[in-house]
Amino acid sequence: MDFGGDFHGSTGPVPVKRYPRSEWLPYANAFETACVSVGYEIDEDMNHPESTGVSPRARNTIDGVRMSMALNYLDMARHRLNFNIRGNVTARRILVEGKQAVAVEAESGGEVFTVEGDQIVVCSGAVASPQLLMLSGIGPAEHLNSMGIDVVHDSPAVRQNLRDHPSAAVLYQAPGERPHAQPPVIPVGLR
Repeated sequence: MDFGGDFHGSTGPVPVKRYPRSEWLPYANAFETACVSVGYEIDEDMNHPESTGVSPRARNTIDGVRMSMALNYLDMARHRLNFNIRGNVTARRILVEGKQAVAVEAESGGEVFTVEGDQIVVCSGAVASPQLLMLSGIGPAEHLNSMGIDVVHDSPAVRQNLRDHPSAAVLYQAPGERPHAQPPVIPVGLR
């Protein structure tokens, strides 16, 4: 970890660092210089919510391997008897009793089955999470009714304020010899 303070944690299993400028290849330095030359300021911490400008990008890559959530969280829980990982499964809907989510109806290889739990956590991304909620009858009642979905809970905020983290990359071909080592991936960015 190379940042601390109120916004950044330092005790979790996911290592985060920014490549120091001494490790940047010439293209990264040239990009930062070009951004500054047209008026963007240098901001060392692009992950801060109020950050703007050109900044070293935070990465969770160690020795060329991205430290994914699977590596950092799932691997340490695989041995638990109450934990099962199954690939190629699609969540179809959340099953609700009263106001409590109690299970997920899922499908894999043509088989439909139910997975029950004391807590149901939806983490299907910015697009699939609201889709799953709405297929479950949780969302704006007017929209659900228009789709023929029984309303379990009228929640107008579902699918509103959709946000993801879009980015745009610029590809280029540079003269000179290819680096002998794997260069840092996107060490600098503009926000």
